[in-house]
Amino acid sequence: MEDLILSKSNLTPFVSFNSQTKILELEGGCIPENAHAFFVPIIRWIGDFFGNNMVSKEELVQLTITCDYYNSSSAKMLVYLFDKVAEIQKDGFNFKVNWIYKIDDPDLLDSIEDYVSITNAVIEVKLIED
Repeated sequence: MEDLILSKSNLTPFVSFNSQTKILELEGGCIPENAHAFFVPIIRWIGDFFGNNMVSKEELVQLTITCDYYNSSSAKMLVYLFDKVAEIQKDGFNFKVNWIYKIDDPDLLDSIEDYVSITNAVIEVKLIED
């Protein structure tokens, strides 16, 4: 499976999803003009990666998010992303999510906790202070 690499821009984060190392990274502010167009390939890639026998349930796959700013349309798409993560975790895959946030940003911490609480299933996200 091809890796998903998207360069960082003024409006979108750097994305590096490596199918060999099973390390997925999303880093930077997220205010794309069309959040749906930006996030759909990301969510689809994750679904394909877990759905096409690219990884066994025993292998650790890690998604690390370092995003301290996003717009409301990106917030909605993050809910869809977390729904996909919850589905994968519910299916028994060892899919870990780390969200790195700045300790002096309690609003971001609250919003991350909101994403976790409104997913269709219980999602495991490790919050890491920066």
